[in-house]
This record gives sequence, structure tokens and C-alpha cells, in this order.
Amino acid sequence: KWRRLTGQWSAARAFAVPWQALTHPVTAFLLHAAAIWVWHLPSLYDATVSSEVMHAAQHASFVVTALLFWWVVLRPSPARGGTAVAIGLLFGTVMHTDALSAVLTLSSRLLYTVYATTTQPWGLAPIEDQQVGGLIMWVPGGLAYVVAALALVVRLFRESEQRVARREAAAEDTWTGFR
Repeated sequence: KWRRLTGQWSAARAFAVPWQALTHPVTAFLLHAAAIWVWHLPSLYDATVSSEVMHAAQHASFVVTALLFWWVVLRPSPARGGTAVAIGLLFGTVMHTDALSAVLTLSSRLLYTVYATTTQPWGLAPIEDQQVGGLIMWVPGGLAYVVAALALVVRLFRESEQRVARREAAAEDTWTGFR
């Protein structure tokens, strides 16, 4: 009963049209990228450390945009480019998140002043803390996108093999009919 009700509700135009817009590959990619980059602007990032409301908004935007992004990537629509587009989205995301990670890791300037006095208990200078954070974003953070892209490449090859097998079977059926 609940599944049927949910299906009817989600098929309603008031839900379906915005959902189609939000789950368009370009929209999902841009929203996810914007959430990552905007919240890493120094003034906003510092505000999230000192305000519970800002911190909650930051994480809510990360979660919501990531869910949209991964929905599009893990359920690629053939009508919207399919698996190849999903791989492209992952590649684009690796590129822009690696750029942000590089900025944090390679910068010789402290970007987040809120940490200027909080890193000493860990035995780190504030700039070292920022650089470690950038490295964590860069390597393990980027690894999730690379693993997903590799899995999608395998899917793409399997889809290609299945198309070839179907064409060969159809050609064999046609050839057999002429004998």
C-alpha cells in the first residue's frame, strides 16, 4: 500500500518535474560542485566552525547534493547519456575536487583562520593541519570517485559486449532464415 502510494505521489507532475530537473546530470554535477566549493570559501568555512546553524546547513547541503550526484552516477539514464555520462561526471568531479585539495595542500597561506589556535594539542602548526586536511580530501576522498569510475567502465564494457552479442545473434538468425 505504501509503495503504491509513494509511486502515485512521485508520478505527480508537482514532484516529477522538479525531480527530473534536479537529477539531470549537469544539474546534479553543478549542485554538488557548488556545495563543495562554496562551503570551502574561507569566510563561510570559518562561520561553520563557530555557528551550529551554519555547520548544519553545510552538512545538509553536502548530503543532499551528494545524494543527487550519486543517484545520477549510480543509476545512469540511457536517455541522458547513460554510463558514459556518469563516467564523465565522475571525471569532472575528480578534477574539481583535486583542484580544491591541491589549493589546501599546496598553499603556504593559512586559509581558515579559525584553526589558528586549535591545532597545537595535535602537535601541528595551523598550516600543517590545513595541508593534512587537503591531502585527506585529495587521496582517500578522490579514491571513491576513481573506484566508482572504474566500476562504471567495467559496466560500459559489459553493455558493449551485450550489444555486440545481440547484433551477432540477430545476424545469425537472419542468415539462418536465408538457408
